[in-house]
Amino acid sequence: MGRVRIINIRERTRWITPERSESTLEVTFETEAGIRGTVTGLKPDASEEEIWEAVKEKAKKIERLMGATISTE
Repeated sequence: MGRVRIINIRERTRWITPERSESTLEVTFETEAGIRGTVTGLKPDASEEEIWEAVKEKAKKIERLMGATISTE
């Protein structure tokens, strides 16, 4: 896997009940090969290291699957 850059970080609010909400981060990234992906579900107080680790893990998975084939029989 080559380089990965973060394109956007957004904070999303999900309403669990009318009185209670939950905030999470949505991180959009792009690999050196031009493949884009999104990591969701991170806590808003996640450290920089936690964000990069989640992005690297997802980027590796996406690049491994791109171009792969599987038998449907």
